[in-house]
Amino acid sequence: MALQQVTGYQANLDPVNGRHYINLYRNNTQIGRINTSDTLLFQTAVDLLRNEGPNIYWNDSASILHIGLEPVGEGE
Repeated sequence: MALQQVTGYQANLDPVNGRHYINLYRNNTQIGRINTSDTLLFQTAVDLLRNEGPNIYWNDSASILHIGLEPVGEGE
């Protein structure tokens, strides 16, 4: 399992085809992509990327977005 820290992202909406794309970057190099037609999944992923930094990691072999250790009771 190779985790790479995500340092940036680009969210894209294709309303014609009903698809959502999130490109994940590390130091301006694309390391992964989340493709979905599920709007709730897209919104949740963008929300995590927007609010849970800097401990966000991408596992490319399993296509899993990981959020690092967060303190209990941190709030929003």
